[in-house]
Amino acid sequence: MAENQTLHSRLRVLVAKTYRAEKLFASIRNTSDVRSLNFSFISDLANDLRSREWQNAHHELRDRLNDILALGAGSVVIEKIEVLREEFLAKHRSEKRDVERGLGAVTESGAREEFAQMLRFSLELIRLKARAQVYKAIADELSGILVASGRRLATTEDESEEGPLLGQEEAASSRGKVVALRPRISSVG
Repeated sequence: MAENQTLHSRLRVLVAKTYRAEKLFASIRNTSDVRSLNFSFISDLANDLRSREWQNAHHELRDRLNDILALGAGSVVIEKIEVLREEFLAKHRSEKRDVERGLGAVTESGAREEFAQMLRFSLELIRLKARAQVYKAIADELSGILVASGRRLATTEDESEEGPLLGQEEAASSRGKVVALRPRISSVG
């Protein structure tokens, strides 16, 4: 009989624990009803993350270009644009490496069936990929300005992987959902 009471008391302790756990999880649940939730919000969130990164990068570019324009004209402006292009290419490469590392984290989380962690990592990967894309697009635009100014640019590792900076439709399609900053320059003749 004592054994039954011990089992009974253990079950009561477990019931009490589950009651507290149920109350705890109920208190941290979102106010929206998950059963009626439309999962298009994930797509909206991804678009918001991307657009915010593009907005931030273009804000930085605008500030930097205004500083360069304040210098006046001449070779110092071209040099500053070359430096700016190299900075954006370096940022592009860095973000690309971070995306590659992040893919490993997503894969590991999936293998451990930690799906909430996978979602968190995936959202961060969306942000990193958007940064990599916008930095590459900005570097391409700066390259176009330099080439139009008569500067000859050295081919970087990224350019050789993705094709020349201007005039190649393959390079544009390999960037995914990248919005061009200006129309492409086509050569006549």
